[in-house]
Amino acid sequence: MKLTILFLLAVTSLALANDPKTLMTERGKLLASEDLSQMPTDIFKGGGLASMSHGWSFRPGQWDIVDGALRGYQLKKDNHSAAAFFALPWKNAVLQFDVKIDGCSQVVFCIDDPAAIRAATPTRPAQNRVEHLCRLIINKNGFSTQKDDHDHDGPDVNEPFGAVKKAMAMGEWKTVLIEIMEEEMVTTIDGRTIAGAHPQVAADKAYISFGVSGYSNGFDKSPPLSASFRNFRLWEGVPAKGWPAMKAKLKAQVE
Repeated sequence: MKLTILFLLAVTSLALANDPKTLMTERGKLLASEDLSQMPTDIFKGGGLASMSHGWSFRPGQWDIVDGALRGYQLKKDNHSAAAFFALPWKNAVLQFDVKIDGCSQVVFCIDDPAAIRAATPTRPAQNRVEHLCRLIINKNGFSTQKDDHDHDGPDVNEPFGAVKKAMAMGEWKTVLIEIMEEEMVTTIDGRTIAGAHPQVAADKAYISFGVSGYSNGFDKSPPLSASFRNFRLWEGVPAKGWPAMKAKLKAQVE
């Protein structure tokens, strides 16, 4: 059963100055932390994504450390958004990072399942590959979240959880908070929150990725149309006792 909630959350300046307050979960054991002020030491240099078992991978796109943060931008020759992948198995978690948009058309944060043999489809052969589970999309007009199409050729399709219309100023750092607990995904930026649920979100996770797209604005810009990331952290997610009551109250308010 799909559940979608869109609401406005008031967050104190103290919380925004440090770690934003979680809603659905509590932060448990810290599973991963990269401030991204320099290139991570654990960089996977093997084959494709399906064989990636640890660390980070910075392809496609151009990725550099600029002004103490990881900056990525799309390359025309790649015919694909710039993507930085991180491999770590997890199930329920609190994920947090800072992002700054500098002219790119959009930033995407994807959560992916483990590699598995996928059946052949009309457009794809049977192969061992990774599939997207859900994602956050940020552009100059705001942000949205969704459950992702998992088979590409039907019957599965993307299913939006909601969208927030809020101008995202270029060159301004924003803190992103994503909570995953079983079927539910709760995402907060600047005190505005989208919450949604779908059974696919409850699947095992193996990868996260930062994506940067700039095609709609061109490629030959100086500086390039980019986005930057810093202070990535991933904690084990622990259920918050107050979430069921809060969710019911918020759902009643929007219906």
